[in-house]
Formats: sequence, C-alpha cells, structure tokens
Amino acid sequence: MKKTYLIIVILLVLFQLKAEAQLKKTFVFAGYGIGSVDRLNLDNGFSLKGAIPSFADASKITNTGSNSILAGIDFKLFRGLSLGFMVNFEQVKSQVTYAATSANPASNFTTNSISVMPRLNYKWVDKRLISIYSGVSGGPSFAFYEGVDKSNIAQNAMEIIPSLQIHALGIRVGAKWSAFVEAGFGSIGVLNGGIGRKF
Repeated sequence: MKKTYLIIVILLVLFQLKAEAQLKKTFVFAGYGIGSVDRLNLDNGFSLKGAIPSFADASKITNTGSNSILAGIDFKLFRGLSLGFMVNFEQVKSQVTYAATSANPASNFTTNSISVMPRLNYKWVDKRLISIYSGVSGGPSFAFYEGVDKSNIAQNAMEIIPSLQIHALGIRVGAKWSAFVEAGFGSIGVLNGGIGRKF
C-alpha cells in the first residue's frame, strides 16, 4: 500500500512539473495607460514651472495629448516571480496663458516623457489561461520640454525625474496571445491595459 501511495505522489509531482514546464517563460507586451502622475503634474503646471523658470507666473496651462503608451517584456524566474523591464512614452501639448501685459500672451509647449523601468511581478495565480499578479516598476524618466515663453523667446529643457509604478492588481487572460488589464498608481497610470504574446 505504501508503494502505491509513493507511486501516486511521484506521478503527481511529475505531472505538476510538466504542467509548469508547459507554461511559457517570456511575455512580450504593449499597451496604453491613463491617469499617470506625470500627466497630473503637467495638468497642474508643476513640471513646466519647475523646468522653465519663466513659466512660474503663467496664469493658466491647458493640456492635451496622449496618455501613456507602453511596451515591455517579462521573464519568468521561478514559481510566480517574474523580472523584466518596460518603456513608457507620453506626449503632452500645453497651451500656456500669461498676463495680458506679456509680449506673448499665449504660447504652445510640447512635453515628451520617456521612462525606462525595470519591472518585478509576483503572480498569485499562474495558470495557462489566466494570471493574477501584483508588482512594482521603477527607474528614470527623461522629460523634454520645448516651446515659447511669455517674452516670445524659444525655450527648451530636459530633466531626469524618478518614475515609479505600483501594479496593485493585474489580470492576464489568454494562452499564447493574451490581453491584460492593471489597476495601480504611478508614472504609467491608474488603469492600464493591452495585449501580449507568450514565448
């Protein structure tokens, strides 16, 4: 009887190892995020006023443009842990309004932000068709500003600021091709989603 139990246990272990081996080890993805901290800062004029001193007395800053466009790759390490990196791009066009006494009462400004972030995730559920995970990404963000100030003089600046994204809860659905959605907070957004492929 003990031999029978031992054989059953061995078969179960082998079956589990085979099932884990069938899970793809690499995930390449692209997506879109909304509600990033960088965008919120621009909406409140913090980054522009900090980078270009002559914007400090702007009376109004109105922003339009893209939210976060992201791409990356995750490598499965062991169990539910994966390590990778992601690149995030965000372009915002700002209309800056100054006092009526300025030489240039209104001007347009463009901000391009590129973030490069290593990424660490832990999968609470890691099945062939569904994954549920949490994680964190962090790294430098390069912000490039260019436009015209209140004196009608061309201005440009570049600053490096830290980027951080908390992936509070992510869900990935699909076998070879997958769709994912993440809720979190940081440089990418409060809600992100996209598609990817397992290799």
